[in-house]
Amino acid sequence: MLADLGSRPWRVRPHARTLARLHDRLHQIEAPPGVPGAFGPGNRLLHLDLHPGNVMLTARGPVVIDWTNARAGAPGADVAMAYLIMASSDVDSAPWWLRPGVRTARVVLLRQFLAGGA
Repeated sequence: MLADLGSRPWRVRPHARTLARLHDRLHQIEAPPGVPGAFGPGNRLLHLDLHPGNVMLTARGPVVIDWTNARAGAPGADVAMAYLIMASSDVDSAPWWLRPGVRTARVVLLRQFLAGGA
């Protein structure tokens, strides 16, 4: 998803909605027994690193990867973590002349992500 955003930034809104839907679907799953908890009570499955860099876009739909931070907890903690990761990610790897556009796209992504049902 991140690579697609880099090459097709006009898709920022649909990708943000997809990301929000993935969070919603994930949080409908009860964490399996033995998954450690995080951030207080809650029994939902949390990814805790679910951002565009951890979503592969495939012909069969989006696939969430990198489950190393998975925990059990309250869905709001997962949404908050995703927001913090996306809001604080570095844009210095973009050419200097693209950075203002990248920052604007990030604002759009964050707003749409929060409005998208996450």
